[in-house]
Amino acid sequence: MKKIYIVLYLLAHITSISCMETELVPLYRPNNTQITKTVPAKVKPDPILIKKLYNDTWELLKTPCTSKLINLVAAMNDAKDKNIHEDIMGKYSYDLQEKQTAKQHAEKVVFFFGYLKHYNQTVQKTKESLPGINDITQEIQQTTPKYKPNKLAILLNLEVPSNKQEITTTTTSVDSDLIKKKYPALYKLNDKMHNLSPQHDYYSIKDFFLNYIYSPKSIQTNQYLKLPYIDLKKQFYDMTYNLVTNKKFYANQKNSCYLLLQIIEAGKTLNPAKQENDFEYDLVNFPQKTIDQYLPMLDSTLFARQCMGILCRLIKQYNEQRKTKITPTSEQTKAYKDKPWNFALPDAFDSTLFDKKIYAFTKLEKLIDNISTFIYSDDKYKEECIAALYPQKK
Repeated sequence: MKKIYIVLYLLAHITSISCMETELVPLYRPNNTQITKTVPAKVKPDPILIKKLYNDTWELLKTPCTSKLINLVAAMNDAKDKNIHEDIMGKYSYDLQEKQTAKQHAEKVVFFFGYLKHYNQTVQKTKESLPGINDITQEIQQTTPKYKPNKLAILLNLEVPSNKQEITTTTTSVDSDLIKKKYPALYKLNDKMHNLSPQHDYYSIKDFFLNYIYSPKSIQTNQYLKLPYIDLKKQFYDMTYNLVTNKKFYANQKNSCYLLLQIIEAGKTLNPAKQENDFEYDLVNFPQKTIDQYLPMLDSTLFARQCMGILCRLIKQYNEQRKTKITPTSEQTKAYKDKPWNFALPDAFDSTLFDKKIYAFTKLEKLIDNISTFIYSDDKYKEECIAALYPQKK
């Protein structure tokens, strides 16, 4: 009996050892296991569908219709599954304007897709749904006589069969008040659609804005950098003289304001740095003989030079008020002013170029207004200011 127990014991011991030597397969997924995820490739935009969407949009703008607008918005939402979105349609429309005689057609379509992009961004935040046609229409019933009324019976105050038979007709129309209340984003897009119709020519003046946001832009540098101070003064004096001696402030003279700011900026990079005060002092206080070296062909009277000094004061005021904000270029400023409300910029465009927190659009506009006020001021008021700024030594 003891032998049997011994044999069983040995068998159990051998089995336990074999289990310890065999590696157990875990029932859980190890932490370092990587799962390969297949990323679907982007669908290449269908040029035929792009052309169809463009044509449908232009037909919509030619004959604005709210129901067609809803259908187009829905079609564009479906097109996004095929990698066709508002930016692609906008760029396609912009490129098309160079190839066709009816340029304004393409321009208006470009604007529409900018407005449509803004609409989609808005409804994404507000969760506004796209209504169906039946959601925004109302039925209007109208009763009219079935036959031409018997006027003689009416005069005789008689009730006759022909004046009793009526027909009730039901018509369906879009309820604008309902759209404005329940679908405000669609209401605004619908309003933009009507503004883009061929009957409105307002957007024909906005082509500069489209060219700015879609055409390649070279990096604009300050053309006066690295010029010596003597050359900067010559450039500055020539431009300020033209400003102070003209009684009109036209667009080309406004553009010279940007160049004056660049000259001052270039002066501040010199060693030693030259500030607005230096330009003002050298212009107002230098002897006539020295001034003639810079303005040999101009009438550099003291009054004219003192008026130039006032311009230096206005520029200094602007630079102090803008603080760390960047002075925008003239093209950038014009495009910023032309940007329509509720227009979403393309993703490819550097939207910081229109950022008021970075660029001094408001302060620059104020500077131009101040210079305009100065130019159109009567000479007696200029002389009064000059007497306060530059008192004569006794």
